[in-house]
Amino acid sequence: MDFNHTFRCPVASGLHARPASRIVDAVKKYPAEVILVNKRTGMRVNAKSTLAIVSADIRGDDPCRFEVSGEKAKEALKALQGCVDRILPNLTEEMIPETDKGEISLPYSFQDLEADYHAGIPLVRGIGRGEVVVLANSQIPDTFPGLQQESPEKELAKHAQAIERVHHSIEKAAERHGKRHTQRNT
Repeated sequence: MDFNHTFRCPVASGLHARPASRIVDAVKKYPAEVILVNKRTGMRVNAKSTLAIVSADIRGDDPCRFEVSGEKAKEALKALQGCVDRILPNLTEEMIPETDKGEISLPYSFQDLEADYHAGIPLVRGIGRGEVVVLANSQIPDTFPGLQQESPEKELAKHAQAIERVHHSIEKAAERHGKRHTQRNT
């Protein structure tokens, strides 16, 4: 008997190696055949292979489907549902490092600037609500050793695009949970 489970990818950063390996761990003990379908692209992959899952290019909030067939298919599908509902949504928090005191540290490139900053009030680990940090009377180095650099205009454009993508991702997550973030500081 065949079983299907349709869901939206609950990992904002998509199914990269860490969440993909959690899916594999959930079903590897079952002899059933398990296919993961990225409904956005139509790509179908073996859900018992981390590399195959990563290659499916599943992004945050993409519509997906598990197709499970064969021996112990029902049990395998139940394990997958548990993984999607309880394990994958919590992976984002695990990925954000903190110091041993629970504080958030600045990236090394900013630590070297000896800038004054205020951490703000965390909403979730890694995302804070507060004022934008303004560097005054500080000079960001023109180059960082070992990094390929582009023009400042291109870097600022990339930064603005990244902020917009993060904001959009947070809005979608809030909507999925019945909340709406209306205040936006730019």
